[in-house]
Amino acid sequence: MGQPESAVLCEEPGCARGELIAAARSAMRLYGRVMGTIDDECTLKVREAIIDQSDELAQIHTSLTELARATPGAQPSRLMPVIHRLAECAADVRAQADDMDKPFSIFITGMGKFGKSTLLNALAAAELARVDFLPNTWRIDVFDSTAPADQVRIVSRDGSVRMCSVAEARRIVDSEEEKTTRSRSLVEKKMMEDFTRLTDAKARDQRREQLRRELQYVSPVVEVHWPTPRTGVLKSFRLVDTPGLSQDLLPKTVRASFEDYYYKADGVVWVLAADKISADEPMRIMRERMSEVGAGRSGGAGQEGIIAVLNKIDLVGPPASPMRARALEEARRLFGAIFTEIIPFSAREAWEAARSGDRNMAEASGLNALLDAVGRRFKRRAAHGRREHK
Repeated sequence: MGQPESAVLCEEPGCARGELIAAARSAMRLYGRVMGTIDDECTLKVREAIIDQSDELAQIHTSLTELARATPGAQPSRLMPVIHRLAECAADVRAQADDMDKPFSIFITGMGKFGKSTLLNALAAAELARVDFLPNTWRIDVFDSTAPADQVRIVSRDGSVRMCSVAEARRIVDSEEEKTTRSRSLVEKKMMEDFTRLTDAKARDQRREQLRRELQYVSPVVEVHWPTPRTGVLKSFRLVDTPGLSQDLLPKTVRASFEDYYYKADGVVWVLAADKISADEPMRIMRERMSEVGAGRSGGAGQEGIIAVLNKIDLVGPPASPMRARALEEARRLFGAIFTEIIPFSAREAWEAARSGDRNMAEASGLNALLDAVGRRFKRRAAHGRREHK
């Protein structure tokens, strides 16, 4: 469940209820760390058992190969199909063990300008996404600590894949950003020229839509896979950052990738904005996108694998203020049927806490609560499912 209202209303030093809540949270996080350690040990034992099976198959393969070499005449030829099959089986079983080392995935989505990039940096405890840029509107960024260093994988709409250095990839992305920005400026310039002759809001909306389809640049790049340091949640997860949900001109290839990553994710984080929780336009677009991808039925995660982050809570009011409590209550009223957990969050403060190591700020910003939910809802469930599958 989400954070109790009492935790928002009464957390001042000296408040008995606030101290009790803080103690309960600490106990639950300790429990989470213990269970996480147990999960890691269980995963390690399963992996070791799989490797033992692979080694046994490889040993049988070696013994039969030696027998075939030592047997005179045509008889060895009858063993060769079995020998080849054993080699394939040993490799397949070993691949299952190697697969257990692959990171899980967290899919991050939400409206543009809701603070996704800053949240992503806070989760990773590293500056992955540049927060001084306009929101990503045309590609999916995948951040993976297991990717080869200085090797970026760029996927285009035609299915082609290009490998390049980080520096070269940034130049490509910057160039695409510049083309996108220029084309948007051109659309707005044409709109200003036509504004006076358009008699009503509907006509203006239709004209803007026409200009966007005619003039707005659509990048051929669909996905960019970045190598990252092994920090923060990147020790166990890869992070998938997506275009803002308000983008209507995304090509079908980007939308297809969006849905594919969504359904395969081990966890989904939807970013809401506390200062715009009741705004009509963001609400309409978010509900449309939720309906398109089925927010309550993520294929890889299920509803229990979805978390909502009520970002920018620091803009609503100071800690323990009634304004924050009302914002959380409103978020639960609007989205409670979709999200079983809504975490009040300040991405700006969380990123500062991740950089500085400030424990008090990590708690106050909601970063600790989010990391706890990621471990509890995403990692433990995904690890259990992977072990059961193997």
